[in-house]
Amino acid sequence: MSGISPFPFPEIHSFPPFFTQQPNEDTWKEQRRLWCDLILAYYRHHRLCQLSLAEAVTESPFNNRQIHRALRTDTLREVVDELVKQATLRRSLEVLQSQGRAQLFVGSSDDDTGVKIFP
Repeated sequence: MSGISPFPFPEIHSFPPFFTQQPNEDTWKEQRRLWCDLILAYYRHHRLCQLSLAEAVTESPFNNRQIHRALRTDTLREVVDELVKQATLRRSLEVLQSQGRAQLFVGSSDDDTGVKIFP
């Protein structure tokens, strides 16, 4: 057993519409922000650094089996794209994308730098 405590999911993670891309642009913008925050917190908590888009939607935090909801791969890709945009401003992570795979390098402080995107 690892010594890592269970991740404290925010309440929004139990709200079924959170797993469906919202059609209103303002709502979708806020939803993307919430997903970005959740991903960063979850990956920091579990000390994870790699995310396969195709595989991720079957696992936490992208799948909530208690409410029978999962984020779609295309929606997750848009969230990862948002993480790429944020990284240049926040300097708190690197995101490497390559043909359906993304590696998230989540820094422990705001001093961590950069975004690298590979075609």
